[in-house]
Amino acid sequence: MGDKLDESEPGGLDQQEGWSRAILESFYRFRWMPIAFGAACGFALMGILVNTFGDEVDTTVVSLWRTAVTCSFALIVAIFNGTSLKIQTLKELRFHVIHSILLLSKIYLQFYAYQHMAAADAAAIIYSYVAFAGIFARVFLKETFGVFETAMVALSLVGIVLIARPPFIFTDAEEEISGNLPGFLPPLVAFAASLTVAFYIVTVRTMGIKDISVMKSIFYGMLFSSICLLIPVLISGHSIMPPCICGRLRMVAMALCAFLGLSFLNYALSIEHAVYVSLVSINDALIVLVITMAFLGFRPKWTSIAGMFLIIGSSIVILARKMFAHRKKKINEVEQPVDDIPIS
Repeated sequence: MGDKLDESEPGGLDQQEGWSRAILESFYRFRWMPIAFGAACGFALMGILVNTFGDEVDTTVVSLWRTAVTCSFALIVAIFNGTSLKIQTLKELRFHVIHSILLLSKIYLQFYAYQHMAAADAAAIIYSYVAFAGIFARVFLKETFGVFETAMVALSLVGIVLIARPPFIFTDAEEEISGNLPGFLPPLVAFAASLTVAFYIVTVRTMGIKDISVMKSIFYGMLFSSICLLIPVLISGHSIMPPCICGRLRMVAMALCAFLGLSFLNYALSIEHAVYVSLVSINDALIVLVITMAFLGFRPKWTSIAGMFLIIGSSIVILARKMFAHRKKKINEVEQPVDDIPIS
């Protein structure tokens, strides 16, 4: 028993307190990791719930629920925190308008893809935005785009083709592509959503406005989107409420998951650099795949699995490269822009 630490000795207590302090400090330092993973889980559950609606509810209605509920929660949080919602300058107004248009496009395209494709396939294609953001950054921000970036874009495109399985390449491809809507349209919409997200990131960076509250930008973005979505819903005569109580509960749960994912993501970004948060939150597609296979009986094609790992792998390589570049810049105390993860 001589080897056992004697807690009655001052040295033993000091050593225990030192270990406890070190563990607590580590947990506190890396607290952004479970928060970012929680954001990925929130967005994954949102995508799965949107996928369950299929053709039961129009995409415009589903998108309206997401934007309206998020707008309401953002307003509550802004009031609780005492955040002023008054637009201060013309530049800020221009930011809100452009931000809202891109946000609306992103949400609608994402939801359409989720509803008419397998959720895991749609999520993988949408998350290829990491590679395509470099193209827009080259055009608008004059950032470097060399052989490495070109190779990662090519890998992402190969992954998208493997998931979409276009009939003119895969002659044995089934007429119905991984989901509910026949044809090649859903993968194209998912690809358009990916490009929209990439363009959204670079546009927000190009405008260079960093002093606007997160909840304020979310509130105006979702408010504008809700108004734009409500008009066609009223004109077309679609019912805003799903036909059954189960559908209504799923709709509320979907909107709540979206807001929780958004809140976790923004909190993680407030305490850690975007590149590190992105490396964790990009697991959204893998979470969707695991949940749908384990609980919903989804059986993906081998091409979908290969395409997903190509897309996610290329995205992780890009983010890891940016992470090392960020560390190097911190050491050299040189400030250069690094791509931010978008508000989903």
